[in-house]
Amino acid sequence: MRKRILRPQITIAQSEHRQLFALAAAGSGSSAADSLMTEIERARIVPDAKLPRDTIRMGTRVQYRTDRDDLVSLEPGLSGSGGHFPRPGVGPHARWCGTDRA
Repeated sequence: MRKRILRPQITIAQSEHRQLFALAAAGSGSSAADSLMTEIERARIVPDAKLPRDTIRMGTRVQYRTDRDDLVSLEPGLSGSGGHFPRPGVGPHARWCGTDRA
């Protein structure tokens, strides 16, 4: 029996989709860029004005708890270099702790 990996839905603003796509394309061939491209390809892209208000966007500070009750904090990177992301495998389910939009 194969283990099924659950992944949360992804919604990306149109303007950020262009930035993320360019970032993934620039690093083509690296595992990080390939993973980013895979996630971009499965994402739902929406016009910026129609993006749900509670969507976590690039440059957003967020904190959440994983399935294993680990607290994960994501901080925006310096000079628009992107955020710091949690290690893979933290699970698709998280309890919301809040955000601080930058």
